[in-house]
Amino acid sequence: MDVYLLYSDDDGVTWSKPQNVNAQVKRPDWTWYVAGPGNGIQLASGRLMFPCNHRTPKDQNDKASYSHVIYSDDHGKSWQIGGECERKTNECQIAELANGDILMSIRSHESPDKLRAFSTSIDQGLTWSPVLFAKGCRTRLAKAA
Repeated sequence: MDVYLLYSDDDGVTWSKPQNVNAQVKRPDWTWYVAGPGNGIQLASGRLMFPCNHRTPKDQNDKASYSHVIYSDDHGKSWQIGGECERKTNECQIAELANGDILMSIRSHESPDKLRAFSTSIDQGLTWSPVLFAKGCRTRLAKAA
């Protein structure tokens, strides 16, 4: 799957031609790639960040995927691959917390009792904490905020 970038300079009235950014945001061994669902955010630092997920050849049998982010520090001219969460995470969304940490809310293939998973990044998406599930996560997130 190829990854394309489009942008609008006029609040969505018109859009740029699609630009293939595979070389910047997709590793060669990733076999499946999805951006989103949903939208990216701009951090207080100015960094643009978009949640994504991918699979590798070893994950094709059980269709396990990994949530990750891509980011840009030059207003979207170029993109980098950020950190990834542990195996069997996908369909993620991100938000910046008041203290600058990034919170990722994640659908997990192995979620006990179908609970939502969460991970945090203290380095603007370069690395992610171990995944916690909703029941054990609420207290820790309240303390972090």
